[in-house]
Amino acid sequence: EGMKKTRTRTHNDRHSDDIVIHLRCGDILYGHESYHLMTLKYFIYVLDRIFEQTNSSVKQQNTYIISQTSGKGSHRKEDAESIGNCRQLVFAFQNKLSEHYANRSVQIRFELVNNDIINDFALMMYAPNLVCGTSTFCLHAALANPYGRVFLPDLGPWDFLTKHLNEIVKSAVLPPTHSIVRVEANNWFLRTNDISQRQWHKRGNFSQLIVYLLSH
Repeated sequence: EGMKKTRTRTHNDRHSDDIVIHLRCGDILYGHESYHLMTLKYFIYVLDRIFEQTNSSVKQQNTYIISQTSGKGSHRKEDAESIGNCRQLVFAFQNKLSEHYANRSVQIRFELVNNDIINDFALMMYAPNLVCGTSTFCLHAALANPYGRVFLPDLGPWDFLTKHLNEIVKSAVLPPTHSIVRVEANNWFLRTNDISQRQWHKRGNFSQLIVYLLSH
């Protein structure tokens, strides 16, 4: 009850101003040293940058949120075990973002996407605008997407982004269309080890995690 249906989207459905957000959930809810959850302020910061460059003639902009909200979108056993919590988390982000951008002149549609691993990857790889969290799955799609605008956090399982930021940019490992967002300095993330330590992943406590992510 109260659960929204997700739709299947492929890269063939995209338009030139579409945005794809990858929201890593699943197994990391139980804690992981390198993977973290991005807070609402990170997504708002990035989306504002994208919307600033949106063609003024655009009347509607589609934003697709990819995450593990059903067995179809689960890539690991641990992902499947976290489906219920991930649904709550992703729906909360969808509702909050829809509410935040409700009064814009351009209608912003936030749609949840539920694909298999191949179509998820293709949707990110061909996205005109791609927003990643701390996910190597999204990073690989970002590196394979040389023409879209891509935003990556400066922390996560890729040490080279945090330890060698200037060298990476100067050596053009990332295309000039790709931006590294200073998430750590702005505290726009929650370490997943903190989730397990605070017991927020357990039934009855998960709403506290959602409140934290949506208020930071």
